[in-house]
Amino acid sequence: MGYQHAVIGRHQFNFSPASNPDGTKSLPDTIICNGAAYRAQLLGLGHEAERLRVGGAFRVSAESSAFYDPDGPVYIALSSIQPISRQMLAVAAMPGLADTRFVVKDHPLYPIAFSETGMLERTALTIPESAGLRAVLYSTGTTGLEGLLAGVPTYRFLPSDRIAPDILPDGIKVPELPSDEVESALLSPEPPPPLDWTKIMAPVDMDIWRSTLVPRGALC
Repeated sequence: MGYQHAVIGRHQFNFSPASNPDGTKSLPDTIICNGAAYRAQLLGLGHEAERLRVGGAFRVSAESSAFYDPDGPVYIALSSIQPISRQMLAVAAMPGLADTRFVVKDHPLYPIAFSETGMLERTALTIPESAGLRAVLYSTGTTGLEGLLAGVPTYRFLPSDRIAPDILPDGIKVPELPSDEVESALLSPEPPPPLDWTKIMAPVDMDIWRSTLVPRGALC
C-alpha cells in the first residue's frame, strides 16, 4: 500500500503510471489519498479507481491560527529548490517594500542562509501556527494551500530561470507573479475567496487505515 500524503499539482507528471517503465505493475495495490481533490488528480493522471481510497490528511490540518492582518508581516515560504528560494529572498530587498516586515520559513529539508534584519526575520512557525499575516509568498510547496485555507492573501512566485511546480488542486488558482510584479501585489494584498477544507482534504479515517494495514482475520 502507499499513502499520498502531500500535494499533487498539474506539473507533477511523475505521479502518473505513464512515468513507470512497467505502467501500473509496480504501483501499490492500494493508494490511500488525503482527500477527494487529490484523488481526482490521481485519477486524471491515469490511476485505476479501484486502487484509490480516501483515508484522510495527516499533514494539512483543518485547524489554523493564521488570519489576514493588513498590519502583519509577509510570510515568505521558501522552496525546496534553493535557486528559487534565493530569488524569493531578493523580494525583501525591493526598494518599494522597505517598510514591509517579512518573516521567512525555511523548507525543513533545505535550509538556506541569509542575514536577518529588523524587517527580515527567520521564523520556525508554520502558517497554521502563525497569527496575523499580511500575505503569503510561496512558490512550490504546500504552504500555498495553507495560506488559502487561512484566508490570507496568497501569491505564487514565478522564478526567472525555471518552472516552479504548481501544487494546487484543479480549479483552485492564486495570482502567479514574476519578480517584477511582486512589489505592487504585496503593497495592496487582496484576501482570497473562502476555501472549504473539506472540498480538498478529508478527516483521517482510522477504519480505512486499519482495514488496509491489518490483514483480514489478523489480531490487532
